[in-house]
Amino acid sequence: MMSDGLIGRRVVLHPSNDKGTEEWVGNLPNQRQQRIGIELDEVDPDRQDGTFDGIKYFDTRRQKCGTFAKVKNVNFGKDLRQCLREKYQTSVEYEDSWMVGEEDVKRKLAEVDKLEYVGLEGSELATLGAPKLNQLTDMLTRVRELNLKSSLSHDWHEVDLLLAALSNLENLSLPGNRFNKFPEVKSGREFDGCPNLRSLDISSTLIP
Repeated sequence: MMSDGLIGRRVVLHPSNDKGTEEWVGNLPNQRQQRIGIELDEVDPDRQDGTFDGIKYFDTRRQKCGTFAKVKNVNFGKDLRQCLREKYQTSVEYEDSWMVGEEDVKRKLAEVDKLEYVGLEGSELATLGAPKLNQLTDMLTRVRELNLKSSLSHDWHEVDLLLAALSNLENLSLPGNRFNKFPEVKSGREFDGCPNLRSLDISSTLIP
């Protein structure tokens, strides 16, 4: 059984790939499977507002952006290591060597720790996972620009962890994410441990 402790988490629906925020979890009348109530980022005329058979189960900020999804169709995203591996670590399998010539087949492993720009925009990044600050620092030691636009980030505490770990970071892009707790973010704010930060884009994140 799903826990309501996941409320506020960002999710992606499959197979549509629509992104949204979990607002409710439970059982609906005459439905055998448990459902997750989700407020989607985009309005759709086929959606509703958190109402099922005349009963209101959760609120949405706009009309026609709510849905009740089966648990099996909801993906709660990936951690930072998974997203980095999928984006920057690629390989060519040796069983394909007959197509390109064995001498041309190489296993390509990007050295993530040497990257100055990391672009995970549009990814299913939902959490940092469980690395300690020093592990994050070692993993992204040279990163100056980090693009997390329209991912599944929802917890500002994890953004603070990133900022504390990446002392060389100059630009951080977060537009299109939805944070469920609003930090006090002001222009000119000084971030401890991130003295080089020059640009922080939090447009369309619901942060006032």
